[in-house]
Amino acid sequence: MSSMLATIHDSFATACDAQAAPDVRLDAAERLIGEGLFEEMQPIVESLRAVPDLKARVARALAACRQFQRWGLHRQLETYRGEAGASVETKSVMIARRPQSARCIVVFIGAANQFWISAYMLSRILPQDCNVIFLKDPFRFSYLMGLDAFGYGHGAMTAGLSQLIAQLGATQVYVVGTSSGGFAALHFGLTTGARAVLACSPATTLVDFAAYYRPVASEAPENAALYDSRLPDVLDVKPLLAGLASPPPVTLVFGGAHATDAAMSRRLAGMPGVRLHAIEGFDRHDVLPHLLASGEMKTLLSELMQS
Repeated sequence: MSSMLATIHDSFATACDAQAAPDVRLDAAERLIGEGLFEEMQPIVESLRAVPDLKARVARALAACRQFQRWGLHRQLETYRGEAGASVETKSVMIARRPQSARCIVVFIGAANQFWISAYMLSRILPQDCNVIFLKDPFRFSYLMGLDAFGYGHGAMTAGLSQLIAQLGATQVYVVGTSSGGFAALHFGLTTGARAVLACSPATTLVDFAAYYRPVASEAPENAALYDSRLPDVLDVKPLLAGLASPPPVTLVFGGAHATDAAMSRRLAGMPGVRLHAIEGFDRHDVLPHLLASGEMKTLLSELMQS
């Protein structure tokens, strides 16, 4: 299986499998460390110290674990387990509770094995006087299959997340999405009445994506039916926007020189509420590090909260 399609559950099983090749176990552990499961993976990585060819990688992985421990973000966030009772703790929903606030920021983080770095860097510039919910997609499938903390399926995710926001006492919701979390942020924000949405390098349609990965109905009709039942009814942001009488402000940030990302965002140009923020000359998909380093992300978040 491609490492980009391996779920967190797959990686966890591989890392814990003592019969697997050491380098394969370390590959999986490195992915999970980046996803914020560094406390769980540290003993496994330490058990690989004696493998000669892996010493340098093991040292780097352990250094990352120690650095993430020093950051202390894991002590500031609460892991939300919901009622679904996931068999593997993926930490797919993590909360910074601010009980006196009626505001909530929901952050859909993309699947690039850098969840913890993204969450930490964003936590440093997000407002400290509102609730924050950090989400990660354990299935690495653009959040289309939902989140295990809320139950399987996009509908279960939307309902569970809305219920969690209500439990926090939040009535003003702002949504942020990065990379493969961009579509989920747009979809959730537009269908649940968010005040504003900020999406970085988002897909604005997943029609082709969902069709590409759909099981062949003629060979596995049960799997195809299950797959279809877990998807959102609408896989294109454009008709969602067009159907709203008063859409919230939507800001789309993308590399102006990245052809695919630019096309995805520009197809919404001119629609009510949509603002395009192109980073001219930038040809990479992952715009978040650039936005953080330049200070633009802080400005964009400030604008989001003022909407």
